[in-house]
Amino acid sequence: MSSKYMRDFVIDCNTRHAHLPMTGLLKIQWKPLKNIVLDGSIHYTNIGTLDSKLELTTPFQQARRVVLTATHKMDRLDWIAESELEFAPMRKVSAAVRYNTGLEKLVRLEITTPFPQFQKMSTGAYFKFITQPSHWENKVDFEIVPVVGQIMATTTWQYNTKTKGTFRLDLHFRQYRSCLPRWRYRQKEYVKDKLEGFHRRVQLKYKRTQNIIIETILVTRPKIFGIVEVKMPVRGYETVKLSVGHKGTTLKDFHTTFDYETNGKKVELEALFDIVGDIKGKLMLTSPFETIKIVKIEYSHEGTSANFKTHGETVFDDYKVESDVVFTHNNQQTTGSFTFRSPWKVAEDVMLTFNKDGTMKKFTFNGEAGYESGSKYVVVLKHSLEGKDAATDLVIQNPLTDDIIMKVSYDNRRRGFTTIIQGSVGTDSSMKVVTTYKLKNYDLDLDLSLKTVIKGETQESNLVFENKGQLADFTCMGKVKTSYANIDEVIKIAFKGSNKIDDIDAKFEIQDTLKPISIVTGLKSFRKDGKLIIEAQYNDITLKSELNTADITGKYSGKMSVRTKYVDYEHFEMEVNHVRSDRYTAKNTITIKPFTYKPVVIESDIRFMGITMFEADIKLTSGFKGLENIDGKLVHKGNYEDFESSLTLNKANMVPIKLEARLNAIILSKH
Repeated sequence: MSSKYMRDFVIDCNTRHAHLPMTGLLKIQWKPLKNIVLDGSIHYTNIGTLDSKLELTTPFQQARRVVLTATHKMDRLDWIAESELEFAPMRKVSAAVRYNTGLEKLVRLEITTPFPQFQKMSTGAYFKFITQPSHWENKVDFEIVPVVGQIMATTTWQYNTKTKGTFRLDLHFRQYRSCLPRWRYRQKEYVKDKLEGFHRRVQLKYKRTQNIIIETILVTRPKIFGIVEVKMPVRGYETVKLSVGHKGTTLKDFHTTFDYETNGKKVELEALFDIVGDIKGKLMLTSPFETIKIVKIEYSHEGTSANFKTHGETVFDDYKVESDVVFTHNNQQTTGSFTFRSPWKVAEDVMLTFNKDGTMKKFTFNGEAGYESGSKYVVVLKHSLEGKDAATDLVIQNPLTDDIIMKVSYDNRRRGFTTIIQGSVGTDSSMKVVTTYKLKNYDLDLDLSLKTVIKGETQESNLVFENKGQLADFTCMGKVKTSYANIDEVIKIAFKGSNKIDDIDAKFEIQDTLKPISIVTGLKSFRKDGKLIIEAQYNDITLKSELNTADITGKYSGKMSVRTKYVDYEHFEMEVNHVRSDRYTAKNTITIKPFTYKPVVIESDIRFMGITMFEADIKLTSGFKGLENIDGKLVHKGNYEDFESSLTLNKANMVPIKLEARLNAIILSKH
């Protein structure tokens, strides 16, 4: 959305899920360099592998850049699920789960954080059948850096003709290294030679009253679920509980949970992926730490490319951002909506809806957008196309200006058309342009009118063009009238000729109340004895020129005169005569009568001595002082690339003046 009355607000949303990798991008901009961008991609295969990334960038200090990556892949016989959350530069929370549900059952979890009090947590459980079900071994370990050193428990059990078992517990506490174990074991029934789960409890008693209790629960059907709970007399860690849950072996309904609890303080991590058919994803981390209480990213997409719903949600402590997209489309109607909610005042509640009803030839479009509190924008567009006629209406409603209305229509007829363009802002400002075009045989009419109303003041302009007749005999008229500059003028052009080009009458007129202009031209028998006459009149000045031709080759004469009403400048006349009796000689005479001054006569006798050489005798006679009688001689030889020219001027009681010019040009050819 863009307007000169408000800051620009741009929303860009696109998604691609027709083929892998599936990608999605949501961008919101309300100021230059003020952007919220949510960019994500998912790539998976039918064997259960997953590679995904979600990146959130904002201009806010609390969440400049948040990046979430999640992968699910196989390493030899084990599956590995890894996730990483980067919420600040060099501050990451990562989690990795390795599991195997075959004969050698394995579940291992590692979490690393940038928090000094919880740098790394590592725990795992391993169970292997040597011979089912009488001989097996088990191993469980637990460690929190830097507060809890590694705790490891190892168990072996063999039951046949001889029954024996071993148990070993390794602690990092010096005073607890010597312990007396008590073992209690309860397991579920076997199903097709596979163990569904077990429940173990180990109690270590030392110094009579001191106890360490380790309780383990593992369930593998219908989903994987495990709990490790440790109770020990260590201040701050009297009770430590770890639970892991996992459901789903493919990318359909893939759900993993992890909980870590110390004396009632719990860290919870939940991951949910479902990208077979409809798409659903969720990652949530909650903790008792002040720096990061809750982080949640949730995304869902259902439907086809023509009809779908999309929801996105991001939570970071007390900040929550939500967006929803709904789109439906068929041959007749298309509807869509977009909503965005955030805790920031500039984008608390953003809404955009649109609806198109009809075909491309005839439809109605309605669009509505809301920005900030109370801001609402409505756009209504109607369009119809029937045959060669078209009409389009546009209405824009906004809280900053009056209603904006625009209308365009095109009415096509066999020999012409009419176009109307109208626009208005409220009732005080409007514009209307009407164009009419008609063509019949060789007659053409064009009418263009413009009417504007600005703050109640009306201005009108009109342009008319008419042409009657064909090329050899036509009349053309143009008319301009406008109230902007108080102009009212008419231009007329009349041309009339016969079937021969040398018999022409032409007239050009500009009708202006202040300065009319008129030009009349006549051409009669130009190829034989005849004359060309041009007469022009502008205001109080009359210009007349005349060119006479003789039937003898090389004999021409021309005359031009100017008449005005200005004192001492009433008449100016110039006459030119040219006679060329043969190919070697020619004579020119120019006579100028400048207003009230004496005539000026220039005579020249020219002798041609080949193609590139000639000479001329020139004589100037005038009534101007110092220029009464001047004789001259011009000699030229050569062409335009290599020539020599000289001009000699003689006057009584004056030293002769000689001017010379030479040119020797060298033209280099290109290779």
